[in-house]
Amino acid sequence: MKLYIKANNKKIVKNLDLLLPKYNTKTATFLDNNSPIEYITNLESANILDNQKEKLFFDNRELKNIINGIYFGNSSCEHLMPTIKDIVEVKEMIKPKKYNFVFVFAPLSEFSFPKAIEILEYLNNFSSEVVVNDFGTLNLALKYKNIKPILGTNFTKSIKKAFDSNIQDDIDILHHLEFEVKEVREFYKGLGVGRISCENLNIDTAFLKQSPYLYLDLYYPYIYISNSKACQIATNFKNEDGTFVNDDCHKYCTQVSCDFKNSKIYNFYQRYNTIYKPNTPLELDANIYKGKKNRLIWEIFL
Repeated sequence: MKLYIKANNKKIVKNLDLLLPKYNTKTATFLDNNSPIEYITNLESANILDNQKEKLFFDNRELKNIINGIYFGNSSCEHLMPTIKDIVEVKEMIKPKKYNFVFVFAPLSEFSFPKAIEILEYLNNFSSEVVVNDFGTLNLALKYKNIKPILGTNFTKSIKKAFDSNIQDDIDILHHLEFEVKEVREFYKGLGVGRISCENLNIDTAFLKQSPYLYLDLYYPYIYISNSKACQIATNFKNEDGTFVNDDCHKYCTQVSCDFKNSKIYNFYQRYNTIYKPNTPLELDANIYKGKKNRLIWEIFL
């Protein structure tokens, strides 16, 4: 499999060389003072990937030297969507290292569609990959011949009992995805989708060896606990005139952040409008890491 970096903003891309080496204290400057979990997770995941790099990536060089590309964009909040100017700057930053560029969309409402269309029209000037996290954005992306849509983690759902009568209980369901069902894979392949996403969970990956074939993006080391609209802007959209009560969304997220008194015990926290839980242990099935076109998407910061 290949190693990619997930970056929510251009500051991370700009300082990537300073952030990737293990135990680099530079990472602390990118975090809030009250977010020690994210800093610790960064160090733990770097150490685990460094120890497994020969197995996972068939490469013994430093992690920063085996990166294949950048996934750029916020996958949870549409109001933090990068601009075309941001995209151009990031593409220029990564050009010397010949990184591949993949743009990431959050789930979108009608408010963000005009901006999303502008981005898609720009990316359509190249052969571009785009991560989508809802059917509306998928439908938009499919209208552009040079855009290759990737199904984001919002499309990764546990298999329903209606699909497989052999599943006996709810615990077993947690280890199975709808993509195991041939008809589900055929549906997405028919739309032109060839790549899907999942988180670092103990899932049955046998379907990766079954036709019709799909490539896999595995996001590491965080698991999304809740992707709720936990901000004033999202809950106060006015349909009558298509506006939000408050347009200054970059500050309000910190005001509604949940105060987890025992966050060090439960090991989870809120970033923007989403609650996350680190899951750093990495025991990947050979069906994943032996797939030459599968990718590990390392989210060094949320």
